[in-house]
Amino acid sequence: MWIQEEPLILREEGSGTRKEAERLLEKMGIHTDALKIVASIENQETIKRSVSRGVGISIISRLAAEDESAPAVSFVFLWMQRRGSVT
Repeated sequence: MWIQEEPLILREEGSGTRKEAERLLEKMGIHTDALKIVASIENQETIKRSVSRGVGISIISRLAAEDESAPAVSFVFLWMQRRGSVT
């Protein structure tokens, strides 16, 4: 799957967002050891800045993704819907 080829920025170990992301990825048959995790970051704003600077892509909450409305910046985010699928 394409996500395995991308540099990935995740929330820090133990965060609810990361646990849910890992659970959904596993459900899709993607094991975290097969991902190119380039950073584990505690702060959502730092994650968004890193993505905007081309460091990698990220899986963040829908609420955090909806905060971004700047049309001049291109973000590539995956967000999790509550107990749903990755979109």
